Amino acid sequence: MTQQSANRLLIHVTNIPTPYRISFCNALNEVLNAFGYGFHVLYCAEREANRYWTISFNDMRYPHEVLPGISPQVGALQAHFNPDVVQRLRQLNPEFLLTAGGWNMPTALLAASPTLCGPAFRIFWSEGHADAVLNPSGPIAWLRRKCLRAYDAFAVPNDSSAHFLEMELGFRSTILPLPNTVDDDFFRVARSLDKVQVRQQLGLPLHANIFVSVTRLDDEKGVRELVAAMSLLQTRAGNCVLVLVGEGALRKELQAAIGNGEGDVRLVGQQDACGVRNYLAAADAFVLATKRDPNPLAVIEAAFAGVPLIVSSKAGNVKELVHDGHSGMIISTIDSAAISALLARFCQLSELERQEMGNNAAQMADAGFQRRKVARHFVTALLALRTTT
Repeated sequence: MTQQSANRLLIHVTNIPTPYRISFCNALNEVLNAFGYGFHVLYCAEREANRYWTISFNDMRYPHEVLPGISPQVGALQAHFNPDVVQRLRQLNPEFLLTAGGWNMPTALLAASPTLCGPAFRIFWSEGHADAVLNPSGPIAWLRRKCLRAYDAFAVPNDSSAHFLEMELGFRSTILPLPNTVDDDFFRVARSLDKVQVRQQLGLPLHANIFVSVTRLDDEKGVRELVAAMSLLQTRAGNCVLVLVGEGALRKELQAAIGNGEGDVRLVGQQDACGVRNYLAAADAFVLATKRDPNPLAVIEAAFAGVPLIVSSKAGNVKELVHDGHSGMIISTIDSAAISALLARFCQLSELERQEMGNNAAQMADAGFQRRKVARHFVTALLALRTTT
């Protein structure tokens, strides 16, 4: 490394706090401290539009601050511009800088400049992959590739993201595996909850096939097709219920479709972590019919809850968590008839087969997505770079 006088510190610059990243940052802070390093998070804003979760800053057991700045809405994108990031990075003088929140976030572009912000070893936390990218070619793609080349290394959640970066950059860069994580201890509790009792508490039928989808109610999440599939499913399997957990732009449209007889679908709105866990504990299977999703956290939550996973092939972490017929089933086509047929196949499984699927999903989550284990592997790999750079 060239920055001999840099502080033994990892700075994380990111757009906003999120519940799952708070739990991971707590674990990352513990691991870094054990290695004699400090940790500090610089947030660009407290929240963004269309993000419905509630954040508690009291849950953050690591140094953090929200930088002053502006966050204008540009189409579907909320940009963050925090000029003070330059001064703060120069003051803190970190050995490592981990940036997340989007390659085109103005504050990230500032932080990527060694001239402005100092010579830290720069890592970009990239969740993109080929099935999720909006602009695979053209001037935006050219600009994205140019910006990505400003980083020394990349933290990626899976092989799909690593391959995408290699194709974008045109060479094999330094890759640090960094799977997305959730509060695994919290969601693991769902395995021990009594399904019948939870269904009674939630007002769900005791003997129905319950499918739960935790997702934004937006077109890209495939919720239209999923709701339409329920109407077809009732004629194939009968006694099935879909619970949609979340909010979004399509809520009124979906409510109208449900009123017109699109199967037994319950819109339960945004839920806190306890609510999500309860619905997963009540579920026979978790379903996500997304059309484009870099790395949906709800899939990981459901896996830790020990629920069979029925997930779109377009989800970025589907290969790591869903082995068809083992831990769940893969939705290969986002089409109501195809989804309905797949759900009908699941309904034909015995209770023992479903339990085995859920147990397999839980084992895969335990093996690859425990946040403390992920944090330890990431820090070990990161510090090993000191001897090779």
